[in-house]
Amino acid sequence: AGLAEWISGIILCEETFGQTLADGRGFPAAARELGILPGIKVDTGTTPLPGQGGALITEGLDGLGARLASYAERGAAFAKWRAVFEVDTITPFSARANGHALARYAALCQQHGIVPIVEPEVLCAGDHDLADAERATRLAVGALFGELVEAGVDLTGIVLKPNFVTPG
Repeated sequence: AGLAEWISGIILCEETFGQTLADGRGFPAAARELGILPGIKVDTGTTPLPGQGGALITEGLDGLGARLASYAERGAAFAKWRAVFEVDTITPFSARANGHALARYAALCQQHGIVPIVEPEVLCAGDHDLADAERATRLAVGALFGELVEAGVDLTGIVLKPNFVTPG
């Protein structure tokens, strides 16, 4: 009782998004009935980006358009994709590669009427200083916005979820 007074949206994993309550209502429909917007995490995790010294790439673009169409049909209001960067391993190429994946994801979301949450997260783990964290964040966010513009994403229709710029 009163959940919607404090919560306006929930991010569900694919398994939970497809589950139903005891009365047969799906989680997304039940959330909407409470006035809570249902969202879905659509990336499938990270793997090392070949040739980039430990930098990571977030995966999940294969079949994403069809998955988003299904999520939209079942009531998804928004989706989330997280690209992860470590201060010590980010490279211009890894920033562009992850920015490109985020842009493709965002464009697909908008094509299906789903608001994309784009998350270029520079991790605070490590022993880096504030200047190195700022440099990495500028690189990640700059590459992301270059790719979003190139992909024709409506920037007024995204939610940016940036990291805090902090020393390790």
